[in-house]
Amino acid sequence: MKQISAVGDWFAALDPGGVWAARGAHILLAIVLAAYAATWVGELLGAPDSAMISIIAPFVAAHTLVFTPAERRSTEILSILRLTTVAFAVFCVAYLVGWGDLGLGNAPVRITWVFAIALGFFLRGYGPTGFRLGMMLCLMFMIVAIFNPHRADAAWWVLAAIIGGASSSLIILVAWRPSPTRAFFRQLNRFLAAFVTRLDVANHPNEPTPAHGSVHAAWRRLAHTSEMAASADPKDRDRLDEIVAAGLRMVLSLEVVADDPAHVFQNQPPDSPIMRALADTIGILSSGGDDPQAIAACVERLRATRDAIVAQQDRPGRERYHEARMVIGLLRTVMNFDDLIAARTQEAEAVASASPWASPLGLVATPKGRKLGLRFALQAFVAAGITTAIGLTLDLQNDYWATVTVIIVIGANVGATVRRTAQRTFGTAAGVGVAIAVLWLVGNDRTVLVVLLAVAFFPIMMVVERYYIVAAGLIGFTVVVGLHIVEALTVIQLLSRIYETVIGAIIALAAAWLLVPIRSADRVREILGGFRDQCRLALREALAGKSVRPAATKLQKDARDLSAELANIQSERLLARGIGADTRQLQAYVESLAVYISLLATILKNLATEDLPEANRMLLNELSADLDASFGTALDQHVAPVDVKDLTERWFEATTLDGSIHPRDAMWLIEVLVYGRKCLEVIGDVRSLLADHVTERTRRRA
Repeated sequence: MKQISAVGDWFAALDPGGVWAARGAHILLAIVLAAYAATWVGELLGAPDSAMISIIAPFVAAHTLVFTPAERRSTEILSILRLTTVAFAVFCVAYLVGWGDLGLGNAPVRITWVFAIALGFFLRGYGPTGFRLGMMLCLMFMIVAIFNPHRADAAWWVLAAIIGGASSSLIILVAWRPSPTRAFFRQLNRFLAAFVTRLDVANHPNEPTPAHGSVHAAWRRLAHTSEMAASADPKDRDRLDEIVAAGLRMVLSLEVVADDPAHVFQNQPPDSPIMRALADTIGILSSGGDDPQAIAACVERLRATRDAIVAQQDRPGRERYHEARMVIGLLRTVMNFDDLIAARTQEAEAVASASPWASPLGLVATPKGRKLGLRFALQAFVAAGITTAIGLTLDLQNDYWATVTVIIVIGANVGATVRRTAQRTFGTAAGVGVAIAVLWLVGNDRTVLVVLLAVAFFPIMMVVERYYIVAAGLIGFTVVVGLHIVEALTVIQLLSRIYETVIGAIIALAAAWLLVPIRSADRVREILGGFRDQCRLALREALAGKSVRPAATKLQKDARDLSAELANIQSERLLARGIGADTRQLQAYVESLAVYISLLATILKNLATEDLPEANRMLLNELSADLDASFGTALDQHVAPVDVKDLTERWFEATTLDGSIHPRDAMWLIEVLVYGRKCLEVIGDVRSLLADHVTERTRRRA
């Protein structure tokens, strides 16, 4: 059972809710339906080459679904119609021009393909829809460039495009599909179950303690699923983001409660206030939060327990501090859980997403998008032009593979291109190697090969977004095995897939690196500077008594966006342009800093500073000044970092638990110190990483 559970967890992490596995099944069904429908229509109407339209129609059907995100059925049908329109237009152009009738070979259509690729990449500057339409344009024109049809044949291709689009639309209309939103909330329940299991350590002191990392992993799966659910229903993004943010705040609260409970829990009798507070919290989380009054009552009991611990003047202050901190961790957990439940149950407000610039194809034109589109078009035009010239000059086996690689790997910046290039090259080499071994073992047994193709096809959609190197290997395997079934390729022809992919990858990388490049490493200080300014803004708004939730939610979203950019920076290190630091560690610092700042801002907002003694106000001002100064010097290696060594003792002495300060404010102040110091520590770690970057760049220049 443990092995089955582990497989289930692995699948849930890879494909939450089975959304992409279902899409893989849809694509396979659409391919089969389009192939049979095209063959039947071709024979019925007397097509001179019905076998060709039985290839073109499935190709169109497959790509209309590949480039259609998992959304509502009506939105998916609209996307399929748009993509089918692109295929229809490309084949109409092939019919009107008739390159195959010119008697000049495939050179004219191959050269025209370069211009079509440039247009497709220009469309990438028009948002996600433009990216999908651009890719569809490039790949549909690829078929025209490979087969170079005569005008009479291209007329049947137009019909094949209609059949392919109709087949994929029919599959979407009638086939079962899981809901990404339902998958998100199932993942939320798994996260809460993992959280309760980890929190329940005190009731079973002799059993192995579940790892805190398992809770964080469950949260990461929740965050991954939220992206899928938000793409399916964009107007629900804010609500899902707030649930993910509340879950992360719960994870941070769990660190206080369950990381090292021995010094508090194991010395407590079962009926102690600490154990009752733990039981109350576990009961609320296990109930699923269906009763708001029960949550409110639990919050009041936890506050009363906190105040009672603080008021016990006959016990050492530091001992009471640890116990009160434990109860505050539970209190923070329940309050964040309440935020999560509120976000889960609120009605999503419809957000008008229409734009006056929106075209019937769903393209949105912005000045920045047009500028990016021109840059993409230039890089793609030059790279595709070079691979096409190589293909027309040298006698390569399947030279179009190099051009297809250009289409696939050129990304939004140099780092993205480097990562995609490495993934496609190594993935393709591995996939082709496995295919050659399989063909050597199986021979020409078509039944076995078709079954292997189907088995290899299903995981592609599940891994293409997060593990493209695996997807590239599976695609390489399916392509060469499929071609072998049709054409009985030799080993040399199979190996051509590898070296032609390498040719295209090198040329695409050179174009992205040299032609109007956007290098993430050159923007690292700008990127971190914007994030730093957002952190300072959240703190200042909290100190001014303003609402912190909008700033906190935006801060955590910025942290996720920054983490994605840091992954591109890591890739650029392969070309000696990286920041010279452990970017994975920097990603962890950024994500944790966003949460610590959010928690600190919430506490500062709730703290009644006007009722504090002068000594506490002075220390609070000192810590606020230290934080602001640390943010100011985090990216400046010429300024000495803030030293707060003696702040802890002075803070604890001023925040005595002797009744001179209201227990609530006393614990707020202690929390301010805890999260304030964590922020300062993380800022210092960021300074150290960036200092390594400066040192490495100086050494490299020398």
